[in-house]
Amino acid sequence: MIPRPLLHRLYIGCVSAALCLATTLGGTTQAQGWAGSLRNSAVTWRVTLAQAPAEQSVPPPSEPLPLSTATPSPRWSSTRSGLPGSPQPSFSVAAPVGTQVGLTQVSTAIYELSDLEVSGLGNAGDAALGQQLRAEFRTLAELGQSQSHALELAVLNRSPAGTELAIRWTEGSALSTEAESRLQPTVQLSQLLLPGGLRGPVQVSSPDAATQARYRRLPPSALDRLNISADAPYGLPLSAGERISVPAQRPVDELFRDVLSSIPALNDWALPSPAELPVLDLRREQVYQGQNSRGDHLFQTQGSALPWQQQLKGSSGSQLTLEVVDMAQMSQAVYRSDGLPHSSFEFSTMHLRVTAQSGAARVSFTVQLRFTSALRPVGS
Repeated sequence: MIPRPLLHRLYIGCVSAALCLATTLGGTTQAQGWAGSLRNSAVTWRVTLAQAPAEQSVPPPSEPLPLSTATPSPRWSSTRSGLPGSPQPSFSVAAPVGTQVGLTQVSTAIYELSDLEVSGLGNAGDAALGQQLRAEFRTLAELGQSQSHALELAVLNRSPAGTELAIRWTEGSALSTEAESRLQPTVQLSQLLLPGGLRGPVQVSSPDAATQARYRRLPPSALDRLNISADAPYGLPLSAGERISVPAQRPVDELFRDVLSSIPALNDWALPSPAELPVLDLRREQVYQGQNSRGDHLFQTQGSALPWQQQLKGSSGSQLTLEVVDMAQMSQAVYRSDGLPHSSFEFSTMHLRVTAQSGAARVSFTVQLRFTSALRPVGS
């Protein structure tokens, strides 16, 4: 089973937060989400970031993956507001091959149901269905809990083509004992970073054949979202105070599917399979804030979603109206002077509106998702 903190990245890339891929892998359904109002969170994300620990000498990976020769994908918008005409330094990885960084990722997803309205079944019927829906929704709400997972980021290779980074983790619970962890399979995702913020496709490997097969069944976009460095600002000009527009897209099929499938009373309004919903267009603005006294690079990101609404027929002729009412995200990230991540904090919020009608019966409700994610050095 894929660790939930990594699964959160399915929706946090605008973000760098939130939905489950476990059904794709054949595992247990896990909920993920975004979350609540950002207007009062200015103090929340201004966390105090610990001093970076001294680098430890760790031998390089024994079997690095080969460099990918596939067509790279762009990570940045070709239109950058305020860029000067002359070349300027850009953010990149300067750490030597074999450098490894141990990180702990802690994430929390909270789901809340609000504005529930039921009509068309008579007073008694409306009240009964409303009570049932609230009770069933608790199944999804109970999944809103903190999860912790240990990760390792390593520089595998460097060549004129670029730098290859890898992220590794061990399957299973973060609470597993050291002896149990040694028996659980590891997973490694690697990606080639090219000049200018371009990247090659994500490659996956595991010493356990079954685990490797499960991950390799995921589409490239899903693997990319499991990579904690997928939204790292490599290629961003190192010009303090400059704002860079970074458009992005995120799928929402699984997000709405998880919400609806958590409420058995709405089975008649289940999304057709596959739903093939349009992706959600995101707007992100990233700002390089300069370096601190230790030489770390500081970045801030703010994001929002463009209006999104979709109407479709359910499996039994019912009609569904799905809407992303709003979405907002704020994050702060600290990268070491060698370009590898040191720590970060992110807070995001999302409101989903669902309206379902079947015959005379009509149900509408809003789901608020609040998501937080923190990355910090192991032991801090």
